Amino acid sequence: MKFSNRISTADLPEFPYPTPTSAEKILQNCICKLFEEGISSRLKSCNEVGKIDRAFRQLEKIASEAPDISDTLTALLYISWYQFGHVRLAEQIFHHLLKTIRIPNNCETLNIIDLGCGALATQIGFAKFVSSCPQQKFRKVHFHNIDKSEKMKQAGERLWNKWISSWESPMPFEFDFYGEKPNIDPLPEPTILIAMHAIYGRNRGVIREAIKEIKERHRPITAVMTTNSNKKDLVDEIGREYPSGERLELECPGTVNTKIISQPRKDLLSKIKKLDCTEFTDRMNKFLDRYVPSWPKKPYV
Repeated sequence: MKFSNRISTADLPEFPYPTPTSAEKILQNCICKLFEEGISSRLKSCNEVGKIDRAFRQLEKIASEAPDISDTLTALLYISWYQFGHVRLAEQIFHHLLKTIRIPNNCETLNIIDLGCGALATQIGFAKFVSSCPQQKFRKVHFHNIDKSEKMKQAGERLWNKWISSWESPMPFEFDFYGEKPNIDPLPEPTILIAMHAIYGRNRGVIREAIKEIKERHRPITAVMTTNSNKKDLVDEIGREYPSGERLELECPGTVNTKIISQPRKDLLSKIKKLDCTEFTDRMNKFLDRYVPSWPKKPYV
């Protein structure tokens, strides 16, 4: 069970900027549609307008502590702002990971346990990866998705269905969804554990125990955990329990930005400007002015 090898950005595959016919452009459009359908209708309700400030406060604290995503408005806002970059990060991880692990020839199913699955960025990133590298040793992928936020899982599943219906995957995917403390029967080999941006100071104990249980019950052949660079000590702390582990540092354009707002976010902002909701647009401007420049520059794996 390992946690990655330190490599330079030059060792990672380069991804082109989205074109009108690419999977990234399709995903970008699906995120905007999900935002329009979900948020626009909710902002017509006075009760939902009252939740705007709370939703942005959850977004603002993500770099330092775990957000409370217990309502649909917060889940949709999170997806609209972060999903595209997290998908690109997941795609890069799998490009590297599946070159380094041993998978038996003619493997029927690759099992992936996604601890803190959120809105299924890992799943979309994996699907994009196998489309660019379709010659794999496994025939299908079974994701075991673990997260305590039902709203995030529901919104992520809607986004997945929108995206996959517009873009054909080269292999079948199976999903199972679980709450914070799942009871999953022991999985056959090969199994991979992914915990992408799931660890925070307050939940480090919960994550540590979850990883320990997964390791003992399912014996994954490898494990990967990511976080923002300003929380890398938390990954190191848990990683010390696996002394054979290595570390991978990625620079992933579009995952997090300091002063640059990526094209998907520009598209999102153009949608927000069209909303007939002053409270929402004003709060977004406040978020951009006060918070965006303080983001860390790259993820940590």
